[in-house]
Amino acid sequence: MGQYFYACGTNGIPSEIEIQGNVFVLEKILKHDFFAGTSLYTAREYQANRPRKLILKQNRRQHFFGIPLVWLGHMLRNHELEILHRLRSLKQVPHPITEYGQTGFVYEYIEGHTLDESQELPEHFFDNLSDLLNQIHRQSVVYLDMNKRGNIIVGADEEPYMIDFQISLTFDPNPWLFTSLKKNIQQVLKDADIYHLFKHKRKLAPETLRPEEKTISRPNPLIELHRCLANPYRSIRRKTLEFLKKQGLVHSDNISEHH
Repeated sequence: MGQYFYACGTNGIPSEIEIQGNVFVLEKILKHDFFAGTSLYTAREYQANRPRKLILKQNRRQHFFGIPLVWLGHMLRNHELEILHRLRSLKQVPHPITEYGQTGFVYEYIEGHTLDESQELPEHFFDNLSDLLNQIHRQSVVYLDMNKRGNIIVGADEEPYMIDFQISLTFDPNPWLFTSLKKNIQQVLKDADIYHLFKHKRKLAPETLRPEEKTISRPNPLIELHRCLANPYRSIRRKTLEFLKKQGLVHSDNISEHH
């Protein structure tokens, strides 16, 4: 029964994949939850001018107690690819190489470690991260997942990278929304991205926080409202996962956060 709680089922992560004529072997499952499985692969044989490591992200394809959900995984995959295509001019986001199956896609692994794992940050890291976020916002994209430090990568080149655009949104002209309303919604969501960025800075590099950033990093009424709504969900989710672990239906290895 445990397979129903994972996007690919309990045995749905391939041990090897062939991409553009090169075979890649599974090195590690980075994250596997209800909506997606993300795995790291290493080339079996090194080839010059070819990637040595790839990430395969497979969105939901396992049915849930008989309810087909491939359509959901297909929709999530296409949505994220659309976002990444819009951001293709930016170096510091994933660049898809190819689609994989009905719900997956592959991109080159970003060398580095997550902000969660970082013990010492490069100078001006948060200034550069702020610039990256501003560039994303200028493409009419709001990220919406800035609260997760596991989605922010400190690259081997000491530059910030952002991954996992699954729940990000675009704000193109929409005849079903009044322009002023759309702009207001977009600005509220942008502000939430910026708030979480400076909250991370306040936590990890407080000595570099500027006076205006201190103000931005404090919760506003909308953030407090979000907490009131989100905290009960997190509590229920945590207790549910603990119960499922005790029953042997889910395993800690499959719900870890990484890129």
